[in-house]
Amino acid sequence: IYANTKGRTRRIAQYSGSPVLLGGHLAQDAAAAVALAAGFHVNDSSIGNGLASFRGLAGRFDCIGTDGRVVFVDDRASTSLASTEAAIAACPDVFWIGHSLGPLPKKIKSAIRSAFYLTAPDGSGPPAEGIVTFKDADEATAAALRAATDVMRTEPQATPVILFSPGMPGFERQG
Repeated sequence: IYANTKGRTRRIAQYSGSPVLLGGHLAQDAAAAVALAAGFHVNDSSIGNGLASFRGLAGRFDCIGTDGRVVFVDDRASTSLASTEAAIAACPDVFWIGHSLGPLPKKIKSAIRSAFYLTAPDGSGPPAEGIVTFKDADEATAAALRAATDVMRTEPQATPVILFSPGMPGFERQG
């Protein structure tokens, strides 16, 4: 991250090696935090140390585990269309688990290998007919893992990400 003050550019910090600041959307968040801190005259060293020590937020693009090459990302705090788009765009080979994708742009929808819908706690399902839904996140996760494993068999270069996003009422309690 660089700052420009009075026509002079200086490097403040590097976050590219961070295990939690992944994807362009989090780069924007980091830049906003840096701008705010700089506005309060926090020195560059403290800003860099703050970025380096940031461990992320539970439920916000949070890598919660792996199974071989399959990465599980908890993004249940993603409840807006913009944050859902950003999370999907940041991941390769997305296997999406959630309640409703809503009106995502075609480019974003095409980045999703498969979608696994959960029914809401009241039993309602996604808005489209003919879509398979699951009663809980465990069932959806097992189906997504099977699909990701199948893709890896036929495409050895695939890097599947099972993305739990966006959240729905009760999603965090389902598994």
